[in-house]
Amino acid sequence: MGGAAALMMAAGPLLGGWLVDQVSWRAIFLLNVPLAIAAAGLALRFGCESKDPRAHQLDWGGAASVAIGLAAITWGLTAIPGAGFQDKIVLAALGVGIAFLTSFIVIEARLHEQAMMPLSLYRSRNFAATNVLTLLLYFALGGALYYLPFGLIRLGNYSSTQAGAALLPSALIMGFGSLFAGTIGDRLGARLLLTVGPIVASCGLAMLAFIDLRQQSYWAGVFPSMLLLGAGMAITVPPLTSTVMAAAGKAHAGIASGVNNAVARVAGLLAVAALGAVFFDDFSHHLTGTTPAQAIEALNVVMSGQPGASYG
Repeated sequence: MGGAAALMMAAGPLLGGWLVDQVSWRAIFLLNVPLAIAAAGLALRFGCESKDPRAHQLDWGGAASVAIGLAAITWGLTAIPGAGFQDKIVLAALGVGIAFLTSFIVIEARLHEQAMMPLSLYRSRNFAATNVLTLLLYFALGGALYYLPFGLIRLGNYSSTQAGAALLPSALIMGFGSLFAGTIGDRLGARLLLTVGPIVASCGLAMLAFIDLRQQSYWAGVFPSMLLLGAGMAITVPPLTSTVMAAAGKAHAGIASGVNNAVARVAGLLAVAALGAVFFDDFSHHLTGTTPAQAIEALNVVMSGQPGASYG
């Protein structure tokens, strides 16, 4: 699973960058349509139902509350650059999000084993710890892979296709390395790999923080960082997934896998929203005497690479 996901991560940015260069940035959203149809078809053909004999009906209340809560918080975070953190609508959105996520926890606690995310799973220290690790790791990964292409294009003068191709080493190592990491994890145990993997990935991320995209070549700056990041993720993902599912037991293996995947996706979502607010705050700090609207306009000019735009 980790290998297949990583290989799609390799193909996505490259194909998306090519579409941006050759067609339009709007064309990248069309990629989701055939992929979604294929995924639905595979699920109908090969997916199986839960083996939990106590599973009865869908948790509509929990699903609605967590969806509304995450949507409100994400919207609030992404609205901060335009309106400011003290804006009443932003604060209201964040408050609504927190309220609905709180209600989600209450609903799950009342439904017990019928919940979409049974809180009893978190009695397992392994389950709770690995999901926290998933949240932190994919937050870092999602933020890095989302914002790195901006730097490559704007500061390094890469084309969109080249920026997508720059991520290939990391994704390919994750894809093929996951196969070997799973075998090694079976022999050495998950604890060692879950310690070494995040450390290696963090070294790759730290290297990215100090790259001068204007001066350093790709091979001297970005490439080594991508190698370390990919290797760290390849070491971590297989034992991470297997530990989560083993901690939940066979009856809840499907729920455990779903929760862990959801945590990873939410981490990436929050990374883009939260780091976007931090990025804008850092940018606007260097602009004196401007309103938030003017700062946004200036940032759009800089990120679009229009002539005469400069920053930092």
